[in-house]
Amino acid sequence: MCQLPQIHSSEHLEGEFETLLKELKPSAGLLEMVSQMFGDWWTLKEASADKDIIQQHLTQIDRKSQQLVDRVIDADSETLITTYETRLREMEDQKTELSEIWSKLVKTG
Repeated sequence: MCQLPQIHSSEHLEGEFETLLKELKPSAGLLEMVSQMFGDWWTLKEASADKDIIQQHLTQIDRKSQQLVDRVIDADSETLITTYETRLREMEDQKTELSEIWSKLVKTG
């Protein structure tokens, strides 16, 4: 005589599956790997935000520098010209510093 496969109700299968899921526990290695992946993802996300902020600052410095150059060209006072030139040098220093940080972020991310 031929045996027919035993048919289980969907509730029975769901119950067994739920029991099986409750018994599953990730290994310590898996937890460590997931933790490391999340940390890497978070670092990349922060670096991306930092790059955006630096890019905004660089754009702002370029715009302000151009405005100061225009003022230097139109200035008649030697004191005013000296003040503008000093501020331009400070802005160029800031731009150099931000560009170096930008380069490091681009290399890492």
